[in-house]
Parts: sequence; structure tokens; C-alpha cells
Amino acid sequence: LYPKIAACLILIPILIMSSSSSASRFLLYYWPLPFRGNFIKVLFAYTQTPYDVEQDFQAILQLKGAANVADQPSPFMAPPAIHDRRRDVFLAQLPAACFYVAHQVGLMEFDNGTDMVAKQATALKVVCDCNDILDGITRNGGSLMWDEESWKTFSTQRLVRWLSILQGIQEQHNNNDDKTNQTSKDDKDDKDDDANNTPIKFMLGTTTATLADLAVFALLNTLERCLPELSGVLRRHAPHVMALCDSLLRSNSGLQDLVAQQQREWGNVYCGGQIEKSIRTMLLASSSSS
Repeated sequence: LYPKIAACLILIPILIMSSSSSASRFLLYYWPLPFRGNFIKVLFAYTQTPYDVEQDFQAILQLKGAANVADQPSPFMAPPAIHDRRRDVFLAQLPAACFYVAHQVGLMEFDNGTDMVAKQATALKVVCDCNDILDGITRNGGSLMWDEESWKTFSTQRLVRWLSILQGIQEQHNNNDDKTNQTSKDDKDDKDDDANNTPIKFMLGTTTATLADLAVFALLNTLERCLPELSGVLRRHAPHVMALCDSLLRSNSGLQDLVAQQQREWGNVYCGGQIEKSIRTMLLASSSSS
């Protein structure tokens, strides 16, 4: 997405929406499509925290492309970026922005007796892992397009490895507990509907969702919804993590509203541009040859 913004958005029209009549505390800067922006949006959606999105596409381009970084609120390369108007804090870099927002909306609170710093660092590590997967699937934001050999290597080896890492983190933190972690009351009655009737376990062995859980949701739910051809590999190599994503969506109206809104406005658009076209070409070729 970063090298040439116009080329990256070639697949989608620019969505112009009316601004909110009263400013919310948080202002998100991101292009009008899911992808990286969803990592911050799901934090707000899950906690039903009001936020605004900068609707002026040219304003985002101008802010991003300022000739002098001193003209930016805080020096940065590209969105997503978040502005906390109340505290006058401006942060870019996806993991940093997510870490900050999660703290502000109560998604970095861990059980008494745990190593708080270690848990928070692990939650941040999960965000970084997810961000690396985004870079992988888009070949570093569209720096290169996919060819069949490279795509086969990525989709059958590197992506599988990343999925096993996410699954391993979830298993490691839950296997350390003697009891099964309970989900929210709204989700409790839905447990038997999950694949293989597997009890839902949060990523870091907590009793409620944290940044780590919402990060994997932003990654995997969006991937499966926008690129359903990847559903098989996601559910085969990270079944319990996908079950967690399913549970989060079923039990939270904020996430349901966000997904429904994006489905209405963007359909299955994922990251846009020539790189999305390249990904879809590979998925079509893989489907045709199987």
C-alpha cells in the first residue's frame, strides 16, 4: 500500500462520508478499506468506544507526504495513525498505535498475580506477528507482485508457519492453567457450536479478551471474509484461534456492526491496488489447479 497510494487503491472508489457533528476523543487516519486499519477499528468496536475516521482522502495524503516531518503532528511514514485529542497524543506504526489504544479502552488489563509486563509484551508480540503476516501476504505492501512459485511457497510454508505460531501461543498460555478459561456470558451458550466442540480459550490465558485476541480477530476474520479461498488453510492450521475469532464475533455486537458495515460498503475488498489483484490471481490459479 505504501509505495504508490493511487495504484494501491485502483480497485476501489473513494468513499466520501459526512463527518460526525461532534468530535470523538479518537481520530483514526487510514484509507477507506479494511486491512491494517481494522486492527485499530476492532479495538473501538469491541469496547463500543466512539471514534472518528478522517474522511478527507487528500488530507491524509498531504499529512503522509509532508516534505518536512516537522510539519507532521509526530514524524511518521504512513497510516494507520491515531490521534487522541484529549491527551493530544499522535501515534503511527500499527503495533504502537494498537498498544496505546488498547491501554486507553481497557484491553490491556490482566489477572492479578500475573507478570503484567510479560503479558503486555506478549500481547504486543502478537500484534507484531499479525503485522508481519500482513507484510508477507502483500509482499511488503506491494513492493513485488506474486508469481505462482512464490505464492505456493508462501501459502504452503511461511503462512502455515505463522499460523502454527499463533496457535502455539494460544496453547502455551492456556496449557499453563488448570482450568478452562471462560468467555463472556453472552458467548457461554454458544460454545457447543464451535468446531469439534472445543472450549474457547483466549490467546493469553485470560478470562476476558485483550489486545492479543482482537489482533488475531482483525487479521484472521478479515482474511477469511475477504479472501475466503484461504479459509481452509486458516482453519486447518489454526483451528482453535479461528474458533476464538468466531466466538468473539458471535458474542460482541460492536464487532458484528463493524463487519456488517464493511461488507455493505466494500464487499470482499481486502487491501486494494495491484497487490490485491495479484493475490486474487494466485488464489484463482490455485483453485483452478486443485
